[in-house]
Amino acid sequence: MFLSEEQIKKYQNDGVIIVKDIFKDWIEPLRKGFQKKDKATELLSWINDYTDSDGAYWMGRQITEKVFWPMEKPGWTSAAVILAYDALHNFSKGSSVFLDDNLI
Repeated sequence: MFLSEEQIKKYQNDGVIIVKDIFKDWIEPLRKGFQKKDKATELLSWINDYTDSDGAYWMGRQITEKVFWPMEKPGWTSAAVILAYDALHNFSKGSSVFLDDNLI
């Protein structure tokens, strides 16, 4: 949507204009995006149940047997958790690296 010449002149003279329905097409996509972020935050919070007493994250969990398997706590698992928290909460300048469509 573009502003008409009349709206531009009104803004230049008055310093403010009312533009109705300018974001109408964005409301539903934004709402859905916020719902996805809420769900992602909930899912990420579950990972805190899978840390060892030293704070490290287990590589995996065998659901049927209710045991951690394999019995490993590699650094890349913790790194993946850090990247996920960063993507959701924008802790760093690189927080959107996996979310942006323009990676190149």
